[in-house]
Amino acid sequence: MLGYEPGELLGKRAPLPLSEEDAWRKFEEQFQAGKGLVDQEAVRIRKDGTEFPATISVTPLFDGGQYVGSVGLIIDNTTRHAQEAERFMLSELAQHSPDFIGVEDINQNAVFVNRAGHHLFGIESEEQVREIGVLDYFARSKCPDAREQLLPTLLEKGQLEFEATVVNSMTGMEMAIFCTCFVIPDARTGRPAYVAAVARDVTERNKRDEQLQIYGAVVRNSPQFIGVAGMDLNVLFINPAGQEAFGLSGDEQVRRTHVLDLFSEDERARVRDELIPQLLRDRHLTADAAGKNALTGKSFPAEWTSFVIEAAAGRPALLAAVTRDMTLRETQEAELRRREAYLREAQSISHTGSWAWNVTRGQGFWSQELFHILGVDPQSVGPTLNTYSERVHPDDRRAMEEQWLIAVEQRREFDHRHRVVRPDGAVRHVRRLGRPFHSGTEELEFIGTVMDMTEQTELLDRVRALQEQAHREVISLKEKTFFLTQEFNRDIGFQEIIGSSGSLAETLAKVAKVARTDSTVLITGETGTGKELIAHGIHRASTRADKPLISFNCAAFPSTLIASELFGHEKGAFTGADQRRLGRFELAEGGTIFLDEVGDLSAEAQALLLRVLQEHEFERVGGNTKIRTDVRVLAATNRNLHAFINEKGFRSDLFYRLSVFPIEVPPLRARREDIPALVSYFVQQFSRKLGKRVPSIEKQTMERLQAYDWPGNIRELQNLIERSLIVSDGPLLIVDERTFAPVDSAASYGSYTEELTRHEKRIIEDALEKSRGRVSGPFGAAAKLRMPQSTLAARITALRIDKRRFETD
Repeated sequence: MLGYEPGELLGKRAPLPLSEEDAWRKFEEQFQAGKGLVDQEAVRIRKDGTEFPATISVTPLFDGGQYVGSVGLIIDNTTRHAQEAERFMLSELAQHSPDFIGVEDINQNAVFVNRAGHHLFGIESEEQVREIGVLDYFARSKCPDAREQLLPTLLEKGQLEFEATVVNSMTGMEMAIFCTCFVIPDARTGRPAYVAAVARDVTERNKRDEQLQIYGAVVRNSPQFIGVAGMDLNVLFINPAGQEAFGLSGDEQVRRTHVLDLFSEDERARVRDELIPQLLRDRHLTADAAGKNALTGKSFPAEWTSFVIEAAAGRPALLAAVTRDMTLRETQEAELRRREAYLREAQSISHTGSWAWNVTRGQGFWSQELFHILGVDPQSVGPTLNTYSERVHPDDRRAMEEQWLIAVEQRREFDHRHRVVRPDGAVRHVRRLGRPFHSGTEELEFIGTVMDMTEQTELLDRVRALQEQAHREVISLKEKTFFLTQEFNRDIGFQEIIGSSGSLAETLAKVAKVARTDSTVLITGETGTGKELIAHGIHRASTRADKPLISFNCAAFPSTLIASELFGHEKGAFTGADQRRLGRFELAEGGTIFLDEVGDLSAEAQALLLRVLQEHEFERVGGNTKIRTDVRVLAATNRNLHAFINEKGFRSDLFYRLSVFPIEVPPLRARREDIPALVSYFVQQFSRKLGKRVPSIEKQTMERLQAYDWPGNIRELQNLIERSLIVSDGPLLIVDERTFAPVDSAASYGSYTEELTRHEKRIIEDALEKSRGRVSGPFGAAAKLRMPQSTLAARITALRIDKRRFETD
């Protein structure tokens, strides 16, 4: 074992590793003193200098009470350690497998179920694993064999594979799984010792297969002619409707057909030389070309919508087409002319004019009724954009023209209400609707209507005038109730200010002095110190305590929505503003508004807030009426606003308006004597919440809590206590020792916070680069980061990221 020849070590002490010299010297000192035996694991060294793990058992020998030597046993543990490492590795592989893995012994006692199995079957604990055999999970499901059949069959064949439907015991959801079961023999006897099962959730795969079957059925049963060809222009597939139209009988004849055989002889050269090259270039093409029935030899007019099906890397793989028989076009056109006559009469009765405009050609059409609505003579003026624009009221013209340009650029529908002025000065209220019209060519064309809504508008205006006063107070009351309910239900972390330290007492003294005034207060301090709690305390102690306290997180909204959220908006102020809405300042009238994270306001929002603080008035978005306000402003931030002002990120005049009475909330490390009271409070609170009895706290644990610097302040302490109570089951509170790692005070916390900010900024910029500066949409940065669009927009503003530099054509 040690590498020595027999007798080579007689009379000598076997060499020890340097790490064991001191330990052995202490053992010999114990033996000299007449003390105990040695039985431990340690490292020993061979003659060639290699070390190995060993179990050492030593018994001292005494003669007349004097220590004269020792006798012992050394066991080489190298092989055992390697086996233990291998078992640990295999156990970890099984635990982290995405598939269910379970093992039971031959007596149907469960031995092991990995984490994926816990999740798949809704297993809550190891006790539940041992209560139910592994194969029972499948026997209870809709698998082909019951338990009494499954195990004998498995023992006979050694391995089984099958699909089954199982139920998650926690959620009750059914899942389709593919399972492989096999027998594990005993290493010594070779007899079956264990049964193992590996299962995978195939629910989504089955759904995809089902969807493919549905899509195939739709294509096969479609009345349109649908076909697919290879890049060599040999036809691969034509659905039954297409086979009938082209005179093909069966799939075998289809596969012997060339694409050009589907066209009449007069069209084949154009298809080959013009249409197919254009399709390969543009990847999509709609064109008219006469088709041919191979059985009858007759041609028929057809419209072909063709597209390229691409393989990997955008390489063309297949050509597909949807074809429509246009034989009935002339009959339909005649029917259309007859219906147009009906339409003219209906338009005259309903005061609705129709129009069409070909953007590509710059040509248009107006119905007779549209000329009548505008009050112009069709013999003297033509149906042009300028003619219509000249008749629109000057106050409405710009909005109408902008909406038309957007509709043309984005090729989308539009709906706009405006006024037109007839040549005799009469004003008519109209509703103009339009949408793109696809005529089978590449030209861009719009069609639409203009409805004379004058009588309806005047009637609605009278009704609205009567309803406005009646509903105004009701709407205001509902909105106030909504926001006040939110404030009432707000969880601000703790319900009262706890502590008696000098720094906290100094802060509360300032709160008591300023609370009875109407002065603006700027509350500063690190994250998690309880700035919002101080704001609530100021309000409760103020003369406005019976009025609302409205909170607003300035960092939670993008800059484009700040004005609407703070000051409200009028109906129609922007897209989606279908009714008037009160802002936070109106809802807080007579009370207090708390602006949290005020340092994250954009430059535009800072200017709007400064105006309210200076003039005590504002305007709703989209409105022109000045509204006086009597609201006390409390603001809070964890930013260093002085430094931010120097960086041109915050207005100095706004800072001095906000900081009439500054209050700095001390960090938890500055009020360590308050920690015992806070800990006691949180322990009582979370014990009730978790349904546990209140545990005791050792003095040593409390001393460590007081010695820790708490970079996350009270919020970090609160989270630690809740987490500790979750894992504590005994009479003592168990606190993770890793929590008390050394912290270099506030300076270290500041650098750590700055590093987190830089890391967050890098992640957001990387997502913006990959999405080419786009925030919203399925391919935007918000989707890549899996976070709400509004939250990402707020963080982009707070981190001062210029997303325009990531935009590309």
